[in-house]
Amino acid sequence: MISIVIPVYNGEKYLAECIESVLSQTYTDYELLIIDDGSTDSTQKIAMMYKDSNPDKITVYLKGNGGTASALNLGIEKMKGTWFKWLSADDKFHDKNVLDDMMTLIGVTPNHKDYIFYTDFDLMDEDSKIFKHHKEPDRTGETRDLRNAELMHGFYGNGSSSLIHKNILDKCGNFDESLPYDEDLDFWIRACIKYRYTLYHLPIISIDYRTHKESLTWKADPTENLKLVKSIRRRYEQYLTDEQKKYIKKLYKTIPLRRRIIPVKLRRSIVKIYKKGL
Repeated sequence: MISIVIPVYNGEKYLAECIESVLSQTYTDYELLIIDDGSTDSTQKIAMMYKDSNPDKITVYLKGNGGTASALNLGIEKMKGTWFKWLSADDKFHDKNVLDDMMTLIGVTPNHKDYIFYTDFDLMDEDSKIFKHHKEPDRTGETRDLRNAELMHGFYGNGSSSLIHKNILDKCGNFDESLPYDEDLDFWIRACIKYRYTLYHLPIISIDYRTHKESLTWKADPTENLKLVKSIRRRYEQYLTDEQKKYIKKLYKTIPLRRRIIPVKLRRSIVKIYKKGL
């Protein structure tokens, strides 16, 4: 079973659309856990309305505001499934076949319990209009150590497109609640560098990723974000192999493409910061 966890804080504008995309899935062996992280708008009302209409599928948990990581961790604590599926409340599944397609591909992937799976995605605006396709890098042709080392320089694998076996969560621990954001990057690096799991690309579009001015991507200060990213990387430098360290030195000579999903004005600021140095 797939446990789909939607962490949400004041998400009244997009939550219904997100939930509808789950309920429309042709793959039915799932549970939906909606974690209301102390919302002050009508989020709880919307969540409970869907729960009352789908009591066999949906469970709603209410908690004080503690951030995305704490909401995800509550979902992990309560999940009953074998697979953990994060879906942000302002995103949605790309079409009704997403879960079927993901599970079909995973089913023919050897050692699938050892991968953090991720997919391509489309970008949509505040009005749910698709305006761009994002093709994620596919590193499955590289050795595990080299593809993992890339996480110490760039970043790939959108949280909402990921699918993770519970074995990995049990081994690597939960999302870090002390981080204001970038909890996904921290988990990816911890799982891949410290515990030597790895990311695995599935060549499908699984989500429509929403860009809007209320998202953390927009609100985060680029300089502070990069400082946080560097501090996360320093946590795990001790676990790097000599081969990885040598490879990373080559990567550091280039400016990483910090997710093409980042708004242009923020991306330009980030490039300037990389050129100037912190």
